[in-house]
Parts: sequence; structure tokens; C-alpha cells
Amino acid sequence: MTIAISHGLGRKIDDLPPMDKPAARRWSLITVSTICFNFVLPKFSFAAFIMRLVRNSKTSGQLKALQSWPWVSCYLSLFYITVVAIWEWAQCQPLSYQWNLIPDTGYCYPARINVGLAVSSSILSATVDLVLVLYPLFHIIPLQMPTRKKLLAGSPLLGGLAASTVSIVKIVHLFSGLAEIGRDPTCKFGPASAQTLLTNPRLTRGYVRHLQARQR
Repeated sequence: MTIAISHGLGRKIDDLPPMDKPAARRWSLITVSTICFNFVLPKFSFAAFIMRLVRNSKTSGQLKALQSWPWVSCYLSLFYITVVAIWEWAQCQPLSYQWNLIPDTGYCYPARINVGLAVSSSILSATVDLVLVLYPLFHIIPLQMPTRKKLLAGSPLLGGLAASTVSIVKIVHLFSGLAEIGRDPTCKFGPASAQTLLTNPRLTRGYVRHLQARQR
């Protein structure tokens, strides 16, 4: 979305005719309240992939206490994102005031609530990614194999760990952008939008065959 806008697709809300502004705000609300689920739902398939990968490993019996971590973290993230999506629709009373903005016909809660929800949900999403990255490492470390092969097997996970860490650091840059969105929901900010700042670690697929071969 940000790349498309940076290449001239679409216009800022200040440049739109007055009759088009309510529709722009309304579609912005629909987009923001639905696109956030794109960063939660893939985590479930990734968690299922991880659990299937380590299910028959030699260390699965020793790590029963940790088996619920991937699922609990995914459901927690889904619950929080659902709260954020509901809040997008409940932040103004009446609902139509969000896109009409006719003076003295409604009110909106302070924008700092939106900023807090956006930043906290981003931190939670990155933390869940860290859990999904670290969980397989607990199965790799106890394996009876040379350290060099352990590092080789875990290197994709370490790459995902680094990506998640960088994502958390990037959250700091969201504040100015989120403040601008409060004024103009069609704006773009920085080199990437809030939705693209968080990188979901999907690098673990690179060592699947290696671990499955070791388990057999």
C-alpha cells in the first residue's frame, strides 16, 4: 500500500473533493480494521508447522511444559488484534461520525488510545514471532549432534530471531506516523507503513528436511 501511494496511486484526503472524503475515511476504516488480521492468522499455520515438525523429536517428551507456548501466544495475539479491530469501529460515537466529521454531531476518544493499541499490538505480534522462533531451538539444542550441525540447523531460526528483534526496534518509528494517521487516514509515513514494519520470521522452513532426517 505504501509503495503504491509513493508511486502516485491515490491522493491525500486534503486533495479530495469534499463529497469524496467520507467514502475515503470509511474505506480507510474498513481496511485498517481488517488488514491487521493478516499478521495474526499466518501465525497459526506456522505454529502448526512447528508443532508437527517437533512432535516426534527425541526431546518432545522432555519439553511437554513448553508445548502450549506456540498456541497460547497465537491465540493471545488473535484476541488482542480482535480488540484493536473492534476499537477501530467504537472509537467515535456515533459510528458515522468517523467518516462524516460534521461538527457538533458526535465525538471521538483521544487519538493516544489508538497509538497505544497500535504500538502494543505490534510489540505483541513481534513477541509472538520470537516465541515461534525460539520454541524449535529448545528441541535442537539437546540433540546429540556436533555443535557445527546444530548451528547449521538453527541458523535459519537465528535469522528469524534477528528479524523479529529489528522489528521491535522499528516500532519506535511508528509514533509520528500514527499521529499523522489520526489527522489524515489516507497518509503514508516513512519508508514503510505500520503494517509492513513487522517482519514475520518464516525462515525455519530451510532446515525442515535436515531435522526430519535427524529424527528418522
